Amino acid sequence: MFGRIRPIPEFASKNFMQRQFGERIAMNSPIQGTAADIIKIAMIRVHKKLKEGNYKSRLILQIHDELLIETYKDEIDEVKQILETEMVHARDLAVPLIAEVKQGINWYEAKNKTKEKMVIGITGGVGCGKSTVLNLLEEKYGAKDY
Repeated sequence: MFGRIRPIPEFASKNFMQRQFGERIAMNSPIQGTAADIIKIAMIRVHKKLKEGNYKSRLILQIHDELLIETYKDEIDEVKQILETEMVHARDLAVPLIAEVKQGINWYEAKNKTKEKMVIGITGGVGCGKSTVLNLLEEKYGAKDY
């Protein structure tokens, strides 16, 4: 989507397992690469908006498809809006990008707000469809994304 090129020398290997690995890389790279590009776009835009708005809050960490912002209490609502807007509109796609903004005194608390959990292991980057799967599981089974 963004012109990213990933060489895959494993295709030329005489070893069957190496070639199979190359096939998996070929299937996964466009998805993960696009997700990485989208989160980078969102990160740059969030940082720019925080600077332009003279906010004291700062973007401090990216973890896969998440951005962690150290936010001052008086800026929480505005920073939440900036984060959600820039994450959702990082790239216009045929499917919507969904962003969920949570807060806590640390990353663990922000991710784990409730004690009642149904643990589901779904991995993937921004725009890969995991939010759609999680929404379906929430509707059908009451599962929550933590």
